[in-house]
Formats: sequence, structure tokens, C-alpha cells
Amino acid sequence: MQDLPFIPATVSPDSVSIRLQTQQNPHPKQNNTSHDSDSHQHKQLVRVRGPLVKAACLACRKRKSKCNGDRPSCKICTDRATNCEYTVNPGQSQRQAMNKQLEAYKYVLDRLRQGSVSECRDLLVLLKSFGSVAEAVEYINGDRWMREGVGGAGVMRYEQWHISQSMS
Repeated sequence: MQDLPFIPATVSPDSVSIRLQTQQNPHPKQNNTSHDSDSHQHKQLVRVRGPLVKAACLACRKRKSKCNGDRPSCKICTDRATNCEYTVNPGQSQRQAMNKQLEAYKYVLDRLRQGSVSECRDLLVLLKSFGSVAEAVEYINGDRWMREGVGGAGVMRYEQWHISQSMS
């Protein structure tokens, strides 16, 4: 008798389905001809997983459980009545979010290295007023920084900087 695959307790029974699948035996016994045609087949349990999601919530990542990616709260967090938080925007993977954050840091560092003293001072004040560098870069991209008179006329927008970096 074949053992059933281990299913962790953190996964609800309806999120993983198991089906019986018949496959051809790649190495049938050639000497034994007394068995019928079913002797060349064996049955194997195959676990069918749910659809892949771009990014799991923090609670599912911590528990290492399968997150279904529903927002504002995934199924497992809803079932467990736990707080469900995502660190990335919908449709964005963890890698894409990290690459975007890296680009934002590179942009700010480049602006600090190439800007005048007054532009750098203004940029530092702006960075301290936001929760993250990415939020500050989005603020700069929205031209609000320029309209409110904080940034100098020589400050390059992130999109322009990104294009110039990809060309070099």
C-alpha cells in the first residue's frame, strides 16, 4: 500500500487536491507474462497545487504556507482571523518590488552625488519627510516637488535619469 503525501496542518484541505493518476510503467517485467495488461501500469498519487501568485502576504511567508494572493485578506489569513499585509503592489512580484526599490536608491544617490549643495539639502529634507525612499521618488516624479519650489530647476526626474542610465 502506498503512503499518502504529507500535507502540512497549515494548509486547508480544500486548498490542495489529490488525484489518482495512472501512468505507464517505464520498465515492465519481461519474464513474468502471467499478469494481465494492468501489470504494466501503476497508480501514483499526484498533488495538484493551486495557481501561482506573484507575491504572498507576510503572514503566509512567515508560516511558509500557500497564499492565494487575495486582497485585502488572503484565504488562510481570513480563516485564521490574522492580519494580512502585503509588502508589494498588486500584480508585482517580490523581485520586481526589490528592483524598483534598488532603482529608487540609485536615483537618490546619483542626485546627491551630482546635485548642488542646496539641491542636496532640499532632497535630504524631502527624504526625511517620507516613510520610504520609493515614496519620495514618487513624490519627485509627480512634479509636486518642482511646483512647490523645493527642487531646483536642474533636478532631473526619475524617468529621465532611468533612461539615461539604461543608455550608458
